[in-house]
Parts: sequence; C-alpha cells; structure tokens
Amino acid sequence: MRLQVRDLQCSVGTRVLIDRLSFELDRGRCLVLTGPNGSGKTTLLRALAGLARPSYGTIAWEKAQFLYQGHQSGWKAELTARENLALQTEIDDCNATDAQLDDALARAGIAEQADLLFARLSAGQRRRLSLARLMIDSRAVWLLDEPATALDNQGLSLLTQLIDEKVAGGGTVIATTHQELPLARPAQRLALDS
Repeated sequence: MRLQVRDLQCSVGTRVLIDRLSFELDRGRCLVLTGPNGSGKTTLLRALAGLARPSYGTIAWEKAQFLYQGHQSGWKAELTARENLALQTEIDDCNATDAQLDDALARAGIAEQADLLFARLSAGQRRRLSLARLMIDSRAVWLLDEPATALDNQGLSLLTQLIDEKVAGGGTVIATTHQELPLARPAQRLALDS
C-alpha cells in the first residue's frame, strides 16, 4: 500500500485550508498530522478517506482498505459498551467472536464497564471503546482523527502500542493530533498551518 498526494487543495466554503499539498507515504509507516484548530487536519483526513472532495489535485491509494475513525464515534447511547462494540465490528465486517470482544474490552481497560450504557461512560472510557475497535480491525490502513483526545497516560500508552503494532505488521496509520504520540518508530510528520 502506498499513498500519493499531489497538488491537493481542500476548501471549506470559500476558505482554502490546504493549498498545493504533496506528499507520499509508504506501507508500514505512520503519518502524524499536526496544526492548530481549523488548519485542515480533519478536512485532509476526510479527503483521504473519500468522505470529502478536494477542490483540486489527486489522492492515489494503492489497493487500500481502511478504517476511518472520526471525532464522532457513531456509538449508540442506548446500547452497552459491549453491544456497541459487537455492532460496530459487525458493521466493519470483522466477524468478531465473543472472546475477541471480551479480550478487546479487557485490553482497552473497560471490561468492568462492558455492561454499562454508552451514555454512562466517561469521555476517556468512550475513547477506550474506540481503541477496542482498533484491536479487532484488520484493515491495512487506519485514518484516526484526534485518537488521543480524553485519554489518560495509560490510555495514551495503549494507543501508541496499537499504532506501533499496526505499523510493525506492515499496516499504515494516519493520525491527527495536538498531543505528542510517543511511538517506538519515528513517524513521518506533516504540520498544517492555519
């Protein structure tokens, strides 16, 4: 899998957020997108996922299947954490077993909250549920929008472990962040201006 971006321009309304951006990313690498709020990080990530159309330029993926995890998780407030994870893995076509769901919830540190309604989970527990989703997903590319938000130090450590494991296995991760991600292997970085 290789990503090539050439002369990309992305706008929101009449405001150009990204102008003439070009970069490449090889398989088995992590790209960290940084920049102030409103600089175009989420817009770029959505364009890479095919959820937003660039004004100009090209995005070329080589045979990529990817998971996009945005700011809004899509979890259902009336379902438990476990029910949400089971539903999401079904939507993701992962065919997760009960044991895989339980293992992911345990590794994410929310096994005790598995039967709590999503609406009752803290912001950090909700983010950990998103980490449990990553543990079950097997697609080659993860596109993660602010995955470190609301995580404590232990949660941040788990996130970086998951990214390190993905990259070590030949996968690709593109993540937006305002926080430092202490990854084992240096990430490619791209700073967007406001």
